[in-house]
Amino acid sequence: MIYRESAKLFNCDYDPINKDVRITFLSELRTAAKQKKAIDSRHTFLCGCCKRPLKIAGGNEGGKKCFHFMHIEIPPKGDCDYYEKVSFTKEEIKAMIFNGRTESLQHKRTKEIISNALKQEPSIKNVEIEKVAKHVGKTWRRPDIRANFEDKTVVFEVQLSSIFHHVILERNDAYRDNGWYICWIFDDVNENNPKMRELDAWVNNNYNLFGFDDKAEEATAKSGRLHLTVKYYVFKVIEEGLNSRLGGTWQTETVQFSELTFDSNKMMVYLHDSGTEKQKCESRIQSIKKSINERQKVIDFIHNIPCWAFPSEMFERVLKHINQIDEEDVDLLFTSIIDNLRSLEADAINKWLKVVCEIVKSKGIEAQVAKYVWNEVIDTFERDKRKIDYLTLKDFCIVCGPCNYGRVLNLLITPFDDETSTFLQSIKVENKDFVDYAPLLILNRYFKDKRCIPERVAQFFSEKANQIKCLISAQQGKPFGYKYKDLKSVANLVCNSYHDIALLFLYLIDRNGYASELSKVKKNYGKKPVNHYHRLMEVAKNAEQQPVYLTMEELDIMFPKNKAKPHQ
Repeated sequence: MIYRESAKLFNCDYDPINKDVRITFLSELRTAAKQKKAIDSRHTFLCGCCKRPLKIAGGNEGGKKCFHFMHIEIPPKGDCDYYEKVSFTKEEIKAMIFNGRTESLQHKRTKEIISNALKQEPSIKNVEIEKVAKHVGKTWRRPDIRANFEDKTVVFEVQLSSIFHHVILERNDAYRDNGWYICWIFDDVNENNPKMRELDAWVNNNYNLFGFDDKAEEATAKSGRLHLTVKYYVFKVIEEGLNSRLGGTWQTETVQFSELTFDSNKMMVYLHDSGTEKQKCESRIQSIKKSINERQKVIDFIHNIPCWAFPSEMFERVLKHINQIDEEDVDLLFTSIIDNLRSLEADAINKWLKVVCEIVKSKGIEAQVAKYVWNEVIDTFERDKRKIDYLTLKDFCIVCGPCNYGRVLNLLITPFDDETSTFLQSIKVENKDFVDYAPLLILNRYFKDKRCIPERVAQFFSEKANQIKCLISAQQGKPFGYKYKDLKSVANLVCNSYHDIALLFLYLIDRNGYASELSKVKKNYGKKPVNHYHRLMEVAKNAEQQPVYLTMEELDIMFPKNKAKPHQ
């Protein structure tokens, strides 16, 4: 048993936004506590004295909704100190309520208007008033109105006076178990202070309440078709961190009966699916609180770097919450990483380097610290001949720029992946670093075709950035990355300094039709005429023993025959 103080449980002195939600909760609790299964199994509220089941009763006191506990059954005299001292049975109370009264004129009139309107509905047949229906549940029932709507049977209960809570629950269960839909119809509902009977019907019908008020009656008279005023609750989340909670507002619409939704799973008729909406809001609240709790775990973790290993689960959690780490925590994090860099395990270094890069990418702060950590890791891993995991070429380029990629390319386990490839494709000619990115753009073209980067190819691109610019020049027929006047100057550079690519350069010149341009000899007074093409051929022939970095097939992939520019 859990001790519950009724004063705290039922306190509804909340601000207007929370009042309705609190009443919703208590009304749901009222229904749950009154379920027969709960009472029979005693999984409900019990009296602290006599241990008998309690129900939640309600009423209005001073214009405010008041809930309180009451015994369900009358205990023997003197058996309970907390018994309410009211010794009337349900039948006696019912007799006092109605005091021998017959059905009111208003009740009869409302039934008559609704039944006449239903008869005008083309999809409704067999409208019956006060007709006994046998074998509904364990007994017979006499609904106010019963009608067949398309392939469904709908029962209308017009309720303009007080009714026991258990009666609403029993009729709901009986009709729904029988495969019939039930619509409780009240008069003019005041959502600011609904009656208990209205709340009982509301929480048990997807938070939709039907009324036949003046507006509904006027719309019905005008169209000849049944209209109902539907009051439903629109739930929303009030996001305030760990204090996030359920809120919402009442909405009112007067609609034609045929516009309502008949939910065969819930066996309910409604206009707005408030129940599903409420579930989504509650899931959202749980998600917010879970996220905040996870963030706090992340903050606690990064505040104690020397004391922790870096398990993969926490690594993913830190990356997930990068955007929620404030600048003060970032400063502490970077200081701790630098202080402990040389004592961390290689796997932890890898992971913290990824975290540092992600912070720079997402927040744009402390790039200098990130570059320092990168360089320290590169030095360490080059010396120990280890590979950098978890990071890609994209991380390096965003943090350190494209100029020094050569040092890191061979150290990365996966220098290229789809994320890196997409990033490189976003580099445009007008980008200030386009010339520096050009070798990587060409290498990306090879990756997209072969889905891998061989060590031999990666080594060539790591060490031969200037030579690659010469090959780009041979591809497009003019100097690229050099402040030369023409292609002859680039050919001269290859002949003088880059013998190892002479054969590749010559292949692109021949394939792209620039041989004649390099063969032109211009006589200058006092200078020996030079045929740059013939000179290239000689250098290429003498350099045949040089290492083969790229095959001609690979060259054709990187420099397509259609003369596409490197950035295309």
